[in-house]
Amino acid sequence: DYAVYLDLGYNHPDELYPQEKYFPPESVIGYNAWYNPLNSFFKQFISCTNLDLKIAVHPRTKYKKNSIKFGKIYFNKTIELISKCKIVLLHGSTAVHFAILFQKPLMWLIADNYTITEKRWSNVLADYFNKKPINMSTVKFNKEIFYNEMKFNKKIYSDFKKDFIVDIENPNKASYEIIFNSINKNL
Repeated sequence: DYAVYLDLGYNHPDELYPQEKYFPPESVIGYNAWYNPLNSFFKQFISCTNLDLKIAVHPRTKYKKNSIKFGKIYFNKTIELISKCKIVLLHGSTAVHFAILFQKPLMWLIADNYTITEKRWSNVLADYFNKKPINMSTVKFNKEIFYNEMKFNKKIYSDFKKDFIVDIENPNKASYEIIFNSINKNL
C-alpha cells in the first residue's frame, strides 16, 4: 500500500510565469525552504500511516537526484500510480483529475514559508472539495488527521468530473476529438 505525492518540479524556474511578476510580487523560496517541510512531513506521514511514498515527478522535471528523502521517484507514471494508491498528496496539479476519476482521497499540503500564490491555489482547490490544506510547518500529523483526510465526498467528485473533466454531451469522445470537431465546424 502506498500514497502518491504529485511533485511540482520545484527545482526549475518557471520561465512562463516568473513569480516576481505576480501581484503581489513574490520571490521564489529557496531549495531548503521548500524541501525541508516536505521531508519532515513525509517522515511523520510514513511513520503514522505505514504507507510507502511514491513520487509522481512533474513531466517538465529533469531530476538528477531525489530531493525528497522518503519515497521513490517515478517518471511518466502518474496515472498508473494514482490508480492503485490509497491517497494523493498534492499542492495543486492538473493530475488531480486522475484522482477524481479513480475516486482517490486528496490531501493538500502547504507550509508557512510558501508564497501567497502557492498557498492560495492549495486553499482554493482544497476548499472546493470541503477540505483544508495540511500546514506541514505546524501540524503534528497523526492517525486522526489521516482518517479524516481519507474521507471524500462522492457527490463533489461527481460534480467536479461533470463540470471540469467529462463533456456530458459527448461522454465517449476524447477531448482532442471534441476540440478538433469544433474547430472543423467553425472553419
